[in-house]
Amino acid sequence: MNRRAQWMVLLGLGVVCSILLIRLFAEPDRAHVPLTYVSGTRLHVEGGRSQPTAALKVNVALLAAGRLRAEEELIRPKNIFAPLQIQKAPPAKKTSVPLVKAPPVPAPPPVVVPTVPPPPTPEELATQARIMAEQAALMELGQFRYLGYLSRQGREDAFLTKGKDMHIVKIGD
Repeated sequence: MNRRAQWMVLLGLGVVCSILLIRLFAEPDRAHVPLTYVSGTRLHVEGGRSQPTAALKVNVALLAAGRLRAEEELIRPKNIFAPLQIQKAPPAKKTSVPLVKAPPVPAPPPVVVPTVPPPPTPEELATQARIMAEQAALMELGQFRYLGYLSRQGREDAFLTKGKDMHIVKIGD
């Protein structure tokens, strides 16, 4: 910024400040209006609380009983994990029931022993072994991490890691 531009900016700021000062001092004072609702004032009521009535009495026995009940609650241990609403079963009413001989209990049915399934055939064993071998191979392949692929001079190599070992695999390996 050259000197002339600096003077122009300074002159512009001076004009803005002078306009603001003129508006501030030329504005008339605001009118003062008294508050309608004043907080803190109290109305004086004659005879409101100064005359106790004869109907109000303190029952000291009830106060003492309440204090004793509160102290007992504090002394007694509480189970904070107990359910809030404890449902108590109503006491059973005693009714006289004439004694009647129960009918004889029938003999229990005979116990049936389940039959043992036949052992697996060699074909089933071979199928299970093949499935387990495939699962083991998939688990081992799942431990490899693919790092990248490189194609140079017609050779294509893949870079794999298993733990801390690095393997370079070519097509057909």
